[in-house]
Amino acid sequence: MNLRKWRVTVLFLTLTGAAAATANTASASETQSPLEAAFIALADNNPAAAAKALKTVSAERSAMLEYQLMLAISQLELQQFEAAQLTFRGLAKQAVRDRSAIMLVTQQLYRKLQIARTAGGYPLPLAAKHYESMDSARRMNINFNRRLLGLPYIGDVTPWKATSAPAQSFKPRPKPYAGPRQAPAAKQAPAAKAVSAKISAVLMTEMQRAAQLLDQGNAAEAFALLQPHEFDGAGNLQFDYLLGTAAVDAGAADEAIFILQRVLVQNPRHAAARLELGRAYYANGDYADSRTAFETVLTQSPPPAAKALSEQYLVAIDDYFSSRLTSLVPFVEARIGYDTNVNGATDDAQPFSALVGVPAAIRGLTLQQNSLETDSAFINVAAGAGYSKQFKPRYFFRTGVRLDAQSNADASFVNTQSLKGYGNFEYRQGRQLLGLGLDVSHSYVGGDFNANTAGLSLLGGTSLSKHWSGNAQLRAAVRRFTRTQDVKDSTDHTLSLSATRYWSGKNRVTSTLGVIAQDVDAEADIHSKRVLGFQSNVKWVAFRSALISVSVAALRADYEAVIVGSEDRVDDSYLLGFGVTKYSSRNPNLKWLFNLDATRTDSSLALYNSDGVKASLGVRYDFR
Repeated sequence: MNLRKWRVTVLFLTLTGAAAATANTASASETQSPLEAAFIALADNNPAAAAKALKTVSAERSAMLEYQLMLAISQLELQQFEAAQLTFRGLAKQAVRDRSAIMLVTQQLYRKLQIARTAGGYPLPLAAKHYESMDSARRMNINFNRRLLGLPYIGDVTPWKATSAPAQSFKPRPKPYAGPRQAPAAKQAPAAKAVSAKISAVLMTEMQRAAQLLDQGNAAEAFALLQPHEFDGAGNLQFDYLLGTAAVDAGAADEAIFILQRVLVQNPRHAAARLELGRAYYANGDYADSRTAFETVLTQSPPPAAKALSEQYLVAIDDYFSSRLTSLVPFVEARIGYDTNVNGATDDAQPFSALVGVPAAIRGLTLQQNSLETDSAFINVAAGAGYSKQFKPRYFFRTGVRLDAQSNADASFVNTQSLKGYGNFEYRQGRQLLGLGLDVSHSYVGGDFNANTAGLSLLGGTSLSKHWSGNAQLRAAVRRFTRTQDVKDSTDHTLSLSATRYWSGKNRVTSTLGVIAQDVDAEADIHSKRVLGFQSNVKWVAFRSALISVSVAALRADYEAVIVGSEDRVDDSYLLGFGVTKYSSRNPNLKWLFNLDATRTDSSLALYNSDGVKASLGVRYDFR
């Protein structure tokens, strides 16, 4: 097996590193001879002698990258493939951790290992089909090691911590970097210039053609053009950046990750390569690594197009993590706003005047001011935390708590405070979901205790097609009010069904349509009711880093008993909501909030007619 070309390069790096390491060690005389002997043996094409010399090196020296690299070469040339594979794996991990330039050589030598194994009749011990039945956590660990070594994934390319929905519904493709395809030479670190490999004039021509193909949107063709030349071009910043960018857009995200890491090993300030690396991580489902890459890009004063794309990805990642992150996320939130009907009351001071069949004294009743529509400015503050734990590949536990308080400047009698908590167990497989949850709340109105609520929910969801998913929830709850209002105590049963449509594209549009049916069995029949209605919501990413939502709902409540008069009480309620969450470009954990909600209730009993508009501006910070 001919490895002479790579042996010369590797041994040059080895000798340089070994000399620097031994020069600063008091015991250099004890370890210098074996390393030099191994170096000379490999240079003399005697891998057996090199392996023998390396066996005498102390445990301390065996951790050196140079030692590991010489050991891998000797094992490879002696066709000790299993041992060489393990050595390369440890070498790649250490090189990535230390940002070592030896990573460039490691990948190329590992490919030689693959070729040698196949030629010698020693294929990989497991074929792809054996991975299909393997435990997903173990397969993810194996694929993680393969990614470090620059190899494609075996089996499902998405780790078990990710789902396919975000990647399917959010695939922005604008060009992130409007400048040259290579970072200006003046901005490269001196060490990066020295390490960056030279390339031939022929390959330079191919690279220019690939750059043109990328600009024309033909990433797959550009990738196919450059990939055969990776053996010769790896280590050159411009080549690796072009190849990595083409790999991302061609759908070879796992290969792109390793290629783009070669660029950043040489030039950590290469913002365009880091942005492409973030896109590759996102495509592979590595959302935490993707977030880190995009946040780093924003600290490097990127061009406007790169800044916009980074912000857009961070919005999508934050939206994903908001429901799936396995961690503790405390938050604080504050809003100021104005509500034209803060107490949700009628504006008719004599709502019984039109009733027939009731005494005149009732028809002439006039409501007190606190029972009439009141407008007021308000301040709302909230704090809490969400915790999510993925304790098995498909099993989740989520819990959270929220403390909320609202003060109304002109209606203190409806100031509210509430404490809410929840806990859910979920089983997820792709877009399949089965969950069981418990929620509780404790609330005050006007400074006095109002009610306690506890609910138990069963939730199920499934994929209906490539772009559609469906969900169903069954909830049973009990509500207990203060003693003066114990006639409202009730047991509620609610069934809700919904379908969600996902659209691909940079705006990541989702639309949900659902129906709801509820039965409220209260202590007094006048508070018992049946509710039927529908609700719809549309969300999309706009203006680069803003998540916009529009909600519509309509509900009909049919009460079981007549309160006054002879007509049954029926309430028709409507809601139209508009919300914007603007993510800060400097810190994605910081969000600016705007909400505008309009509500209206038309009741057969004028006492319950109401309408109002509420607008608020706020800010929220998640302590991730």
